[in-house]
Amino acid sequence: MSEKEYMNIAIALNDNFMFPTRVMLHSLCRHASRPINFILMYNDLTVTNRKILRNLVESYDNTIREFFIEKEWFKDASLCDNPLLSIETYYRIMLPYIADEEKILWLDGDIIVRSDIAALYDTDISDYYIAASKDIGEIKNTRTELKEVLGIPQQVYFNAGILLMNNKKIGGEIKKEAFFKAIAAYSDMLRCADQDILNIMLGGNCRMLSNDFNYQLHCDNSDLDDDVKIIHYIWKKPWNADYPGYLDEPFWNEAVSCGFGKEYKKYKRQRKMNFYKNELIPAAMSKIKRKK
Repeated sequence: MSEKEYMNIAIALNDNFMFPTRVMLHSLCRHASRPINFILMYNDLTVTNRKILRNLVESYDNTIREFFIEKEWFKDASLCDNPLLSIETYYRIMLPYIADEEKILWLDGDIIVRSDIAALYDTDISDYYIAASKDIGEIKNTRTELKEVLGIPQQVYFNAGILLMNNKKIGGEIKKEAFFKAIAAYSDMLRCADQDILNIMLGGNCRMLSNDFNYQLHCDNSDLDDDVKIIHYIWKKPWNADYPGYLDEPFWNEAVSCGFGKEYKKYKRQRKMNFYKNELIPAAMSKIKRKK
């Protein structure tokens, strides 16, 4: 099978992110119009969990290859004191230097794929390092200061959660060491960890994608257009009971369809308890105080 007949898609995770990644993979595989060659990068991922992922993707007649990533490579990498980030977020930087595929689509684990994304994968990036969508901060015009700090004031700041990479061009023109030098040099300035590094190193040669391929506005209570292909749950996550957004149902619809019905019931109970605790009870107490 030639490389044009399937999609190369890369993921990275640890044991703590298995649940959302399994839901993401289910949503991706069930909508895919052609086979997928998965590239799994990991360090802290048990044999059992790797087998679960393998069984999932192979059940859709896809393939998967595993790459063990040395944490020592990222000893100087900053996570910006962000509890939502783990060191695995940096692993995508290694793709041009460990995988020989010419083009690879990187996908974060906190997304839901709503339809076939072959059109995204088939985007022509022969003259570009990458293709990506605007970051939510760029959309809301809140990245100006960060871009100044990073030395890229004229660039469009992209979100790296869905990243189509010209593996051959990056690997052929940029040495691996250059990324690690940038990580060390900008460590104290980073706010979005590896996303900042990728914008510094690759953002000057980026083909911009429609944000239908990376919809990040799920906490803004705006209408979800039918054209949105991928929902990206940045910040708060829809599997946590404190999720403040309005698009938890698309995530849980996929979760239930791949066997997480018990988890959904638990989530609904927690949401109801939070509602009583944080809204109904305080409102009732406030009325009592006013009557006195």
